[in-house]
Amino acid sequence: MKIRLRLARLIKFRSLSYSILKFAIRFLYPLIGFMIAALELVKPFISKLLLQTYDDFRKGFRRDLWEVVYPDYTPRGNIRFHISVNNGKLALVAEKRAADFAYPYNWEGPMIRAKKRGYNMVVAKMMLDFDGSTAENGNIYIRGMGRGKRFFYLLGIDKTSKEVFFHCMDIARGCGYTRRGRAHFKDYFKDVDNKWLILGLEWTIDGVKYFAFEEGEKWYGKSVFSPPPEILEDVLKDCLDIYLYGLSEICIRTDIVNSGPEFKSITGFLDYVKAKKAPLSWLR
Repeated sequence: MKIRLRLARLIKFRSLSYSILKFAIRFLYPLIGFMIAALELVKPFISKLLLQTYDDFRKGFRRDLWEVVYPDYTPRGNIRFHISVNNGKLALVAEKRAADFAYPYNWEGPMIRAKKRGYNMVVAKMMLDFDGSTAENGNIYIRGMGRGKRFFYLLGIDKTSKEVFFHCMDIARGCGYTRRGRAHFKDYFKDVDNKWLILGLEWTIDGVKYFAFEEGEKWYGKSVFSPPPEILEDVLKDCLDIYLYGLSEICIRTDIVNSGPEFKSITGFLDYVKAKKAPLSWLR
């Protein structure tokens, strides 16, 4: 008799527990879905709030924040790099002429590289001077690289096409473009050439996102790169590592292609550079 009574109580308890569990699932499931959706909506605002000014150039070109880097293969006598600051705007003027011999990566130009590390998002307000640049083929862009030193991620402005571009380059394959690793965005300069743009890259657990907006516009990250299967795992691992620990390199670079004997130039301007610290940057 006692066994039957205990069994009945156990069945009743399990039944009640099951009913409570079903109610909780029915109640919590949409709530969890709502919370996830809300989190996705506020992510851009959180990222923007966590951005810090890396340099606004009000104190000139700060050698404690930046270092000047020339390309490895371009003969130094064939390249010039002028840096100046006027009214809080940094001007970068890169000049190049053709060499008498062939060398690899002949498009490379000089750059300024951030001395501080550990950021998983970088945003720069920049301009390419289409009128003042005498080279027909060249660009200015943000470049980021993770600790694994496998991929370069680029976002910038191209003079020839007058487009904003994103490139992902595989260092292990001779700095070649990854398959599906090039995207160009038109109509940013449809009405006027010389225009300030806010460009940025953010690395998340889902990959890399880009920003390309004009001053005053609401900006948010958009997924830009869908890696092909052969490098999908490598790219996602790299982006996750950057998200957690930050970039090992951030630079603003000017590239030029010039096949003539006279110096040709690419001129770009920076208003500011902002960056967001990775959550585990202190463990780098």
